[in-house]
Amino acid sequence: MAELRYCTGRPSPVKFVLLTVLSRVCVLLSLLHTSEGLILLVNVYMPTDVSDIDSCEEYVDICSKIVAMFVDSDAVKMIVAGDFNCRPGTRFHKIYTEFLVEHKLACVDSCRLQNADTFISDDGLRTSWIDHIVCSQSLLPAFTDVAVLYDMICFDHRPLSTLLDCSLTSVPDTVQPGCNGVTDKCSPCWDRICKEDISRYQCRLDELLSAVNIPADLLSCYSCNGECSNVCEHRSLVNMHYDKIISCIVTATENVIPLRKICGNEHNVSGWTDYVDEKHDIARQAFLQWCHDGKPRSGPGYLHMYRSRAAFKQALRFCKRNKERLQADALALSYNNVDAKGFWKGVTTAANRK
Repeated sequence: MAELRYCTGRPSPVKFVLLTVLSRVCVLLSLLHTSEGLILLVNVYMPTDVSDIDSCEEYVDICSKIVAMFVDSDAVKMIVAGDFNCRPGTRFHKIYTEFLVEHKLACVDSCRLQNADTFISDDGLRTSWIDHIVCSQSLLPAFTDVAVLYDMICFDHRPLSTLLDCSLTSVPDTVQPGCNGVTDKCSPCWDRICKEDISRYQCRLDELLSAVNIPADLLSCYSCNGECSNVCEHRSLVNMHYDKIISCIVTATENVIPLRKICGNEHNVSGWTDYVDEKHDIARQAFLQWCHDGKPRSGPGYLHMYRSRAAFKQALRFCKRNKERLQADALALSYNNVDAKGFWKGVTTAANRK
C-alpha cells in the first residue's frame, strides 16, 4: 500500500511524499481544500499482473472505482498516487494509459522526469518505473520539484517526491440539515392574518420606525443650483437609511405575522430534464440489470453500472453547481415563449429560495 503524507502546518505550498510499502490492494482517500479548489487525494496500491483474467479485471475495476469516487465527491480536481504496477509494454500499462486519456489525467513524474526507476528487485538486478503521481491536467502546472529519492529505499521501492504549489484554505462550515437534508426556511403567512394581526403589525412597525431618524444631511443636500453637494456620501447615507427601514419591516413581520416553515426539496434539481434525466434512466437500468445478474464485483455488467452511475452523478453535480444560471435560463425561456404564468411562477419560486 502506498502511504501519502502531506504537511498541513504551513499555508503554502503543500508537500507530500509517496512511500510504497507491502500490503493488500487498497485505496485510501482524502479531501484537501486548496486555492486550486477541493482536491481529492487517492492513494492506491494496484494489483500485480499474474497473467490471468481476474487480475486484469481487478485492475480495471479499481480504475473505475477511482473515477466513481471522484464523481461522487464535491472535488473539482484529483490526484492519484501510488504503486500502479504497470511496467511499459505490459497489458496493465495499456489499461493505465487508457485510464489517463479517457479521464483527462496527466502523469506528473513522467512529464518531469526521464529514465527514472522507483522499484528495485531484491537481488538489485531489475528495476522499473511503476510508482506514479497522476493528477487532473489543469493541476499539472502546480507540481514542481519532482524527484525520486534514490538515497532512500522503503522495502523494494524508492520514494517519489513532489511539491504541490498551492495554499490550503479553511474548511467551509457545515450546513445544518432540515427537511430532506437541506436548510429549512420560514415565510410569513400573509393570507392567514386577521384584523388583530394587522393592527398589531402596524403598531409594532410604527414603534420601530419611530426610532429611525432621517439623516440631517439628506434633508439639506441640495445646493442653491439644485444639485447634490456630496453625491458619494449621501448615497451611502440613503443606503444605510434604507437598510434600517427594511430591518424594521422584517423585525415587525417576524414579531407579529404567523410564519410557516418552508422545507427545501433536494429532489427539485434545475436542469434535470435537459442534463440529468436521460443519464439517470441509463444508470437505473444498468443498476437493475446488475442486481438481476447477482451483483457481480467485476465484468462488463459491473463496469457499465459503475460508469453509468458516474456519468449520472457528474451531470447531477453540474446542475447543482450551476443552479442559479440554469434557473435564469429557464425563466428566460418562459419569457421568450410568452408563458406569463410559468415565468411569474418561476420568479416566485426562485425568490422564496433566497
